[in-house]
Amino acid sequence: MMAPKYYTNVCQDKPQEYSDYENFEVKFGSQENYEIIKKIGRGKYSEVYAGINTQNNESIVIKILKPVKKTKIRREIKIL
Repeated sequence: MMAPKYYTNVCQDKPQEYSDYENFEVKFGSQENYEIIKKIGRGKYSEVYAGINTQNNESIVIKILKPVKKTKIRREIKIL
């Protein structure tokens, strides 16, 4: 089996907390300035929408996580 050409060792030099999703504390900000425009995809743990930041009209992507175990949510957020 061939190793990936790029990023094969990207996580080896990172500190432990870089990938430690079980102890990761999620800090949510205000959601008031965002609007959903349309659905653009879905996955096992989430649905993904095109959206807009109403303060500056910037196009954004909004990922809405489905209700699952907190460790799965932390893992998903840490990966992103």
